[in-house]
Amino acid sequence: AYPNVEKTYYKVVLDGPTSLSYEDLRSNHVFFTKLQPGNYSLTISAHTKEGLRTSDLISIRINVAYAPWKSPFAIAAYVILIIAVLFFIFWQYRSRQVAIEQAHRATIHSQKQTELALKNNKSGVWDYNFKDASV
Repeated sequence: AYPNVEKTYYKVVLDGPTSLSYEDLRSNHVFFTKLQPGNYSLTISAHTKEGLRTSDLISIRINVAYAPWKSPFAIAAYVILIIAVLFFIFWQYRSRQVAIEQAHRATIHSQKQTELALKNNKSGVWDYNFKDASV
């Protein structure tokens, strides 16, 4: 234990993607709640108000990892998933368009065959009424 704990001040320096420095911190607790992912170095020393150092420099290396849902791998997976969904939607749309076009061509072909058969047969088109059995 330090003598005169109530007169002890702390110098805290955090180096990394987010750098912080506290010169005359009274509390022997420090919290960093929102650090960017990356490698940090935390250096702490104790001193008196007059600047007399009462402890050796202590340095701690800290690696802050990405949140799993914000990691580069997760973001790449999101992008691939979105591209796959958009490709699937486009593919479905294109398949429907092709099916409609094929049905349209088949209908036109059938219509032309019917017209050709009626023209070559020279029989014309007959309209039969079933109610009164008339042509």
